[in-house]
Amino acid sequence: MLVTIIADASWDPETGAGGYGYWSVSQRGRRSGGGALKSLARNNNVAEMMAVVNGVHMAFAHQIAMHGDSLLAQTDCQAAILAFEGKRLLSIDERMIVEGLNRLINANQADIRFKHVKGHTRGEVPRLWVNNHCDELAKTGMREARARVKSGAPPVVEKPKLTKKTPEQHAAKRRKRAAAELRNKTNLRKFAFEETGNTHDVDSRVLPIPPWEEHPLPEQPVARDGMGVPVAA
Repeated sequence: MLVTIIADASWDPETGAGGYGYWSVSQRGRRSGGGALKSLARNNNVAEMMAVVNGVHMAFAHQIAMHGDSLLAQTDCQAAILAFEGKRLLSIDERMIVEGLNRLINANQADIRFKHVKGHTRGEVPRLWVNNHCDELAKTGMREARARVKSGAPPVVEKPKLTKKTPEQHAAKRRKRAAAELRNKTNLRKFAFEETGNTHDVDSRVLPIPPWEEHPLPEQPVARDGMGVPVAA
């Protein structure tokens, strides 16, 4: 079943406090909520990534999403999407968040994809209303977290430890990368030196002559009469 999750974050650069808001919907129902982030965020991207993970977690917790579902997570933070998709370098905090989301998805045997949406847009269209609703929930949570920080209460919770890769996993990654490079080289050779269908019987190290560059066959002699007009055989 398809489950759509929209998540947004609000972050205070002075204190590092953040809040999140989410909205989730499927054929089982819909639910929205938010709150203060339990950990300080180093930057806005980290806060946005935490908001996405919280939104996914709450969707499973309230059975909007269940075992084996397909999730569509929407956020206005392109950097968060690139991080989850493994398309940019990650900080230590970002790696922990990505690993946390992967564990959550794998534990439920679900799959997830991401979509970028515009944020802070005014309008009465349902999608815009949902975006603004999540934004307000996130701001409320951020103000709560900021007040807690300024009061002296420690907002930081123990962060999960990074999963260290074993030497065997590093070796497997190197073999996979080498195999991919070999496939690319093989595909390049095929593109350069082979043809599909009828091929010329030439040395494989020489590019075949394209059909439009072949030399024309010599003209066959034709019987003609005294006026030079061809005579049918």
